[in-house]
Order: sequence, then C-alpha cells, then structure tokens
Amino acid sequence: MASRRVEELGERVQQVLRSYGFSVDVLSYPSDHSRRSIDVLATRENGLSLFLKVTEDVAELPAGEIRELRRASSVLDAKPLVVAEREAGQELDEIAAYERVGVYTVTSEGLRRVIEERVYVVRRQGRFYMRVDGAKLREARERMGYSLGDVASILGVSRRSVYMYERGVADITLEKALRLLEVFGDEVFKPIEILRDANYPAAEDPRGRYDVSEEERIAASLRAAGARVVHMRYTAADLAASIAGHRTVILVEHGRHDRIEERMEEAVKIGRATRAELYAVVRSREIAPELEQRGYTVFTDAAQLARELREMRSGPERLER
Repeated sequence: MASRRVEELGERVQQVLRSYGFSVDVLSYPSDHSRRSIDVLATRENGLSLFLKVTEDVAELPAGEIRELRRASSVLDAKPLVVAEREAGQELDEIAAYERVGVYTVTSEGLRRVIEERVYVVRRQGRFYMRVDGAKLREARERMGYSLGDVASILGVSRRSVYMYERGVADITLEKALRLLEVFGDEVFKPIEILRDANYPAAEDPRGRYDVSEEERIAASLRAAGARVVHMRYTAADLAASIAGHRTVILVEHGRHDRIEERMEEAVKIGRATRAELYAVVRSREIAPELEQRGYTVFTDAAQLARELREMRSGPERLER
C-alpha cells in the first residue's frame, strides 16, 4: 500500500473534490508495496473529468507515469493533474502550478485554486511565470500615456516582447511581472485557466511498448481506422482510444497469472469517469459473464475486437447505443 502520508493526502484531495461537486473514484490497482502514488478519478455533471495522481513528493513520481497520465487524459478528454506537497524535499507553494513533462502539479490547497481559477503563477523549466491580460495591459498603457517602448524600458525587454504580452501569446517571468505590477496594478494579469484550456494537455505521440501481442494488434487496427490510441502500463486498463468523438477503454487478459478480476473493477471506474465504452479480450469464456455484468463487450480473440472497432470508421454512430 502507499505510505500513510500519501493516503492522508489522498483523503484531503477527495474532500476538496467533493466539496466542489465532483464524484470521486480511487483506483486501488496496482496494490503492491512499492506504490508511491494514488490515482484518483473525478467527474462533475458539466462533463468535466479529472485524472489525478496523488503523491507526497513529485520528484519520486517517474516521468513515464506522468507521460502516460498525459497521453491517456488527452485521448479520453480528461484533465490530468498531479497533487503533491513537495518536490525533492522542498515544499511547493500553494499559489503556483508546477509543470513537468506537460502536466501541472499543485498542492492540495492549490487544487482549490485550480478549480476556482485562481492560479496566477506557473513554474516551467525552473522559472516562474505569470499570464498577462493583453487587452487590459494595452488599455492601461494607453490610458497612462505609455508607449510600447516605455513599457519595454521599464521591464528591460524588447518592444516585440511587450507586443507579444499584449497579444496574449507569451507569459512573463515573475521578476518582470512584479515590475509590471508596480506600474499598472494587478488588473493586467489573468489566471491560468487549467481546467478550461482546450490545449491542455497537449497531445503527443501515444505509441509505446505493449505487454502482450494482442494489445499491439488491437492498437494497430484502431490506428488504421483513424483512432488515437494509448497503451496504459500503470493502470488497470490496457488501452484507451478515441475515434469520431467516441471513447473506449479496453481490458486485455495477459495470461493465467493476470489478476483480471481485480483489474475489471478498476477499469470500470476509468470508463465511468470518462464516459467511455468498455471492451475486454479474454482467452477463456469463463470470465465473460462477470465482465458482461459489469458492462463490458467481451471477445475471446483480438482479431474479433479489431474487426468490430474497424467499423467505427464507416459507422461510429452504431456504437452510440
């Protein structure tokens, strides 16, 4: 099991989410002693889905896990977040979001700020930045009689940089933001709307290593049909895919030592949180009735599922049943 402190942090995260109207599921797979994080899924009636990894120190979370969280969230239309209190032993500031491999990390109190859209500071590549409200900066500059060159001199940047701030296409370093604050006040800054940012998380190549050949065969067939597919190594489900706005979560039996009964329960949570249809490929029909009771469409051969999913290209509407 995860350490007691991680469990306590996970409980605080769940309390925060529920206080803002989210339904919460905690994934308990895998359940080995080496786990240093807890996976939490949260959904709200407005359709917002969150994938969170909760850990005491974000530096102890492998980059591969964060990348997988990012890829899966991108395919399943969820927002990924890591919740931690420290990085390499140093306490994180609750007013900031810390970006690592394309995913933001916040504290449990910082999570409240994310939900309330009160995050104004982000750290990426070792530096802190703020987001300028370009329209308000230009309005304030012109009202006070400053030229682009005047503001550039105040900040110690080029005129082009000020122009980019006013267009809203460049964040400003915290040091220069404080100079801007002294002259124009806090109205020229705007929050970083993490949960409403259509470009977060940024898509990336979802390909990776597979655990069994069936996974690779299914993924190849889905890609041939135009789907985006990601393999998941650190969760109960094996594949996630999106095609024509339709999301799927796929469970693949790995062999006789596979704890598929345990995994099937956890994968249901992923499907529920992301409103995805559930599929399973098993080598024996013995487990099929139990899977079907939990909402899975079951196949005993990967080729059968591949044929079924290929039909999404010509008729995705048939799956919206």
